[in-house]
Amino acid sequence: NGVLIYPSLARIGETVHIEASLGTLVQVLDIQGKEVLSSVQGNIKLSQAGIYFIRLTNNGKVYTQKIVVR
Repeated sequence: NGVLIYPSLARIGETVHIEASLGTLVQVLDIQGKEVLSSVQGNIKLSQAGIYFIRLTNNGKVYTQKIVVR
């Protein structure tokens, strides 16, 4: 699928790397499904511990991966 998100277990403030096709919409959702961050392409940093879902959308295809921030 050409998508890579790492690490899946990150520390607060650590960069979560997202490798995907150009123009991919990156959404970060908390455990309740509320969007906490949205951007087009790029890496992210989360400032609060918790379980998050990274949702990538490009050309009508959606990929979701869970990450844990501690």
